[in-house]
Amino acid sequence: MKIEKYEIEALRTEKYDLERITKELSKVENIRFVHAILGLQTETAEFADVFKRHIFYGKEVDRVNLAEELGDILWYLNIARDVLGVSFEDLSSINIDKLKARFPQGFRESDAVRRDLIEERSVLEQATKKRIDDNFYYNQFEKEVEDCVNYATKIGLVVSLSGANRFRDCVTEYCKGL
Repeated sequence: MKIEKYEIEALRTEKYDLERITKELSKVENIRFVHAILGLQTETAEFADVFKRHIFYGKEVDRVNLAEELGDILWYLNIARDVLGVSFEDLSSINIDKLKARFPQGFRESDAVRRDLIEERSVLEQATKKRIDDNFYYNQFEKEVEDCVNYATKIGLVVSLSGANRFRDCVTEYCKGL
Protein backbone atom coordinates (compact mmCIF):
# COMPACT_ATOMS: atom_id res chain seq x y z
CA MET A 1 0.00 0.00 0.00
CA LYS A 2 1.29 3.43 -0.85
CA ILE A 3 1.75 5.64 2.21
CA GLU A 4 -0.53 8.34 0.76
CA LYS A 5 -3.39 5.82 0.53
CA TYR A 6 -2.71 4.70 4.10
CA GLU A 7 -2.81 8.30 5.33
CA ILE A 8 -6.24 8.87 3.76
CA GLU A 9 -7.69 5.54 4.93
CA ALA A 10 -6.34 5.89 8.46
CA LEU A 11 -7.57 9.47 8.97
CA ARG A 12 -11.03 8.40 7.78
CA THR A 13 -11.42 6.52 11.07
CA GLU A 14 -10.35 9.36 13.36
CA LYS A 15 -12.99 10.53 15.85
CA TYR A 16 -13.35 14.24 15.16
CA ASP A 17 -16.12 15.55 17.43
CA LEU A 18 -14.17 18.56 18.69
CA GLU A 19 -17.15 20.09 20.47
CA ARG A 20 -17.72 17.00 22.63
CA ILE A 21 -14.01 16.45 23.17
CA THR A 22 -13.50 20.08 24.19
CA LYS A 23 -16.44 19.82 26.59
CA GLU A 24 -14.93 16.70 28.20
CA LEU A 25 -11.49 18.31 28.44
CA SER A 26 -12.98 21.35 30.18
CA LYS A 27 -14.01 19.24 33.18
CA VAL A 28 -11.58 19.54 36.09
CA GLU A 29 -11.83 15.81 36.86
CA ASN A 30 -10.85 14.91 33.30
CA ILE A 31 -8.01 17.44 33.26
CA ARG A 32 -6.64 15.91 36.45
CA PHE A 33 -6.98 12.37 35.02
CA VAL A 34 -5.18 13.40 31.81
CA HIS A 35 -2.43 15.02 33.91
CA ALA A 36 -2.05 11.80 35.90
CA ILE A 37 -2.13 9.59 32.78
CA LEU A 38 0.45 11.62 30.88
CA GLY A 39 2.64 11.88 33.97
CA LEU A 40 2.45 8.13 34.59
CA GLN A 41 3.37 7.46 30.96
CA THR A 42 6.36 9.79 31.21
CA GLU A 43 7.62 8.49 34.54
CA THR A 44 7.16 4.78 33.74
CA ALA A 45 9.05 5.34 30.47
CA GLU A 46 11.87 6.98 32.43
CA PHE A 47 11.83 4.05 34.87
CA ALA A 48 11.98 1.56 31.98
CA ASP A 49 14.76 3.54 30.31
CA VAL A 50 17.09 2.74 33.22
CA PHE A 51 16.77 -0.98 32.37
CA LYS A 52 16.97 -0.40 28.61
CA ARG A 53 20.27 1.41 29.16
CA HIS A 54 21.47 -1.39 31.48
CA ILE A 55 20.52 -4.30 29.22
CA PHE A 56 21.35 -2.85 25.81
CA TYR A 57 24.09 -0.28 26.53
CA GLY A 58 25.84 -1.86 29.50
CA LYS A 59 25.13 1.01 31.90
CA GLU A 60 24.93 0.34 35.62
CA VAL A 61 21.43 0.27 37.11
CA ASP A 62 21.00 3.67 38.73
CA ARG A 63 19.06 2.84 41.89
CA VAL A 64 18.91 6.48 42.96
CA ASN A 65 17.22 7.34 39.67
CA LEU A 66 14.87 4.34 40.00
CA ALA A 67 13.79 5.52 43.45
CA GLU A 68 13.24 9.03 42.08
CA GLU A 69 11.10 7.72 39.21
CA LEU A 70 9.06 5.51 41.56
CA GLY A 71 8.43 8.57 43.73
CA ASP A 72 7.25 10.48 40.66
CA ILE A 73 5.02 7.54 39.68
CA LEU A 74 3.56 7.56 43.19
CA TRP A 75 2.89 11.31 42.89
CA TYR A 76 0.89 10.83 39.68
CA LEU A 77 -0.90 7.79 41.12
CA ASN A 78 -1.89 9.97 44.04
CA ILE A 79 -3.57 12.44 41.68
CA ALA A 80 -5.49 9.65 39.92
CA ARG A 81 -6.58 8.00 43.16
CA ASP A 82 -7.71 11.37 44.54
CA VAL A 83 -9.85 12.05 41.44
CA LEU A 84 -11.31 8.55 41.69
CA GLY A 85 -12.09 9.12 45.36
CA VAL A 86 -10.26 6.14 46.83
CA SER A 87 -7.34 5.84 49.22
CA PHE A 88 -4.16 3.85 48.66
CA GLU A 89 -5.51 1.46 51.31
CA ASP A 90 -8.68 1.04 49.22
CA LEU A 91 -6.62 0.35 46.10
CA SER A 92 -4.51 -2.20 47.97
CA SER A 93 -7.62 -4.03 49.21
CA ILE A 94 -9.28 -3.94 45.78
CA ASN A 95 -6.12 -5.35 44.19
CA ILE A 96 -5.86 -8.17 46.76
CA ASP A 97 -9.56 -9.02 46.30
CA LYS A 98 -8.92 -9.34 42.55
CA LEU A 99 -5.80 -11.45 43.06
CA LYS A 100 -7.65 -13.79 45.43
CA ALA A 101 -10.36 -14.25 42.78
CA ARG A 102 -7.73 -14.85 40.09
CA PHE A 103 -5.42 -17.07 42.14
CA PRO A 104 -7.52 -18.70 44.91
CA GLN A 105 -4.71 -21.14 45.85
CA GLY A 106 -1.86 -18.71 45.18
CA PHE A 107 -0.17 -18.24 41.83
CA ARG A 108 -0.60 -21.09 39.37
CA GLU A 109 0.17 -20.78 35.68
CA SER A 110 -3.06 -22.55 34.80
CA ASP A 111 -5.05 -19.84 36.66
CA ALA A 112 -3.05 -17.12 34.92
CA VAL A 113 -3.81 -18.61 31.51
CA ARG A 114 -7.49 -19.48 32.14
CA ARG A 115 -8.72 -16.38 33.94
CA ASP A 116 -12.41 -16.01 34.75
CA LEU A 117 -12.73 -12.39 33.65
CA ILE A 118 -16.43 -12.25 34.50
CA GLU A 119 -15.77 -13.34 38.09
CA GLU A 120 -12.80 -10.96 38.38
CA ARG A 121 -14.94 -8.07 37.13
CA SER A 122 -17.69 -8.95 39.60
CA VAL A 123 -15.22 -8.98 42.50
CA LEU A 124 -13.70 -5.68 41.33
CA GLU A 125 -17.10 -4.03 40.97
CA GLN A 126 -18.20 -5.11 44.45
CA ALA A 127 -14.93 -4.09 46.11
CA THR A 128 -14.68 -0.78 44.26
CA LYS A 129 -18.32 0.19 44.69
CA LYS A 130 -18.18 -0.45 48.42
CA ARG A 131 -15.05 1.66 48.87
CA ILE A 132 -16.16 4.49 46.57
CA ASP A 133 -19.59 4.58 48.25
CA ASP A 134 -17.98 4.61 51.72
CA ASN A 135 -15.67 7.43 50.63
CA PHE A 136 -18.58 9.34 49.08
CA TYR A 137 -20.55 9.24 52.32
CA TYR A 138 -17.46 10.15 54.33
CA ASN A 139 -16.74 13.10 52.00
CA GLN A 140 -20.38 14.20 52.23
CA PHE A 141 -20.09 14.06 56.03
CA GLU A 142 -16.88 16.11 55.91
CA LYS A 143 -18.60 18.67 53.67
CA GLU A 144 -21.56 18.95 56.05
CA VAL A 145 -19.23 19.44 59.03
CA GLU A 146 -17.36 22.14 57.08
CA ASP A 147 -20.69 23.83 56.28
CA CYS A 148 -21.48 23.87 60.02
CA VAL A 149 -18.10 25.42 60.80
CA ASN A 150 -18.56 28.05 58.09
CA TYR A 151 -22.04 28.92 59.36
CA ALA A 152 -20.82 29.12 62.97
CA THR A 153 -18.03 31.44 61.83
CA LYS A 154 -20.44 33.56 59.79
CA ILE A 155 -22.80 34.15 62.72
CA GLY A 156 -19.91 34.93 65.08
CA LEU A 157 -20.06 31.72 67.13
CA VAL A 158 -16.47 30.95 66.07
CA VAL A 159 -14.05 33.86 65.80
CA SER A 160 -10.59 32.31 65.30
CA LEU A 161 -8.90 29.56 63.32
CA SER A 162 -8.15 27.58 66.48
CA GLY A 163 -11.78 28.04 67.55
CA ALA A 164 -12.94 26.79 64.15
CA ASN A 165 -10.70 23.73 64.45
CA ARG A 166 -12.01 22.96 67.96
CA PHE A 167 -15.59 23.46 66.78
CA ARG A 168 -14.98 21.16 63.78
CA ASP A 169 -13.57 18.46 66.08
CA CYS A 170 -16.55 18.77 68.46
CA VAL A 171 -19.12 18.56 65.64
CA THR A 172 -17.29 15.60 64.10
CA GLU A 173 -17.17 13.69 67.40
CA TYR A 174 -20.80 14.50 68.18
CA CYS A 175 -22.00 13.35 64.74
CA LYS A 176 -19.96 10.14 64.86
CA GLY A 177 -21.70 9.32 68.14
CA LEU A 178 -25.19 9.58 66.58
